[in-house]
Amino acid sequence: MKEQSQSFEVNVSIEECSRILSDLPTFGRLHPLIRRVRLDKKHKNTYSVVEKPFAFIPINIRYTARLEVLDTHHLKYHITGLGLYKPILDYRLHNIGKNKTKVQCTIQIHERGPGRKYLLKRMFQAQDQLWEKAENP
Repeated sequence: MKEQSQSFEVNVSIEECSRILSDLPTFGRLHPLIRRVRLDKKHKNTYSVVEKPFAFIPINIRYTARLEVLDTHHLKYHITGLGLYKPILDYRLHNIGKNKTKVQCTIQIHERGPGRKYLLKRMFQAQDQLWEKAENP
């Protein structure tokens, strides 16, 4: 298993961070790679996501994201449909001041395969851009 964590200190309230993470369409509007999010009406807290991973290559990828809310400040996304990989994104929120939150993101990828390290790098780059956009909507 490959697991990597990164923390982001954002000038956004913990309530707003929780709202962004618990509402995938809102999360998708802030995410630099996500193009479309649709609720899967057959499965609770499950979404179909379309992403354009590279600006210079005209392809989209589709996958499924299932939200697991452990509490208002601890959420996980279980991703399936990415071929070999089934990443889990684990978010923990910590209030560090008025309108300031520490977002701890841990990404787990249990499967081995080519490109796993690159996938983690791209996922964290996207997280960085997402939280920057959340600070400056």
